[in-house]
Amino acid sequence: MGAAVTLTAGWLLAITAGVAVGSIDSRSTVLAAAVPLCLAAVVAPQLRTGSGFVAVAAAVTVSFASASWPAGTGVLGAMGASALAGGLTAGRSR
Repeated sequence: MGAAVTLTAGWLLAITAGVAVGSIDSRSTVLAAAVPLCLAAVVAPQLRTGSGFVAVAAAVTVSFASASWPAGTGVLGAMGASALAGGLTAGRSR
């Protein structure tokens, strides 16, 4: 749970900083790749565990299904689905 809170807080801070500084900094197009790559670096090792894979699959599924939802709500739905799916499968063995 602590890692999820830390990742969410860091993600929100990075997005806020990008919105605030992105229009000022001419290097913003280069930096735009940094946050998604950092997220991928955190998520990729979780694919090795069963519950991590289920959580990522749930998040991806909800993300695609919620593409037409109002801004931001799809991300919240994906986070919720990921937490629920990962939590339900965390204690199960293969």
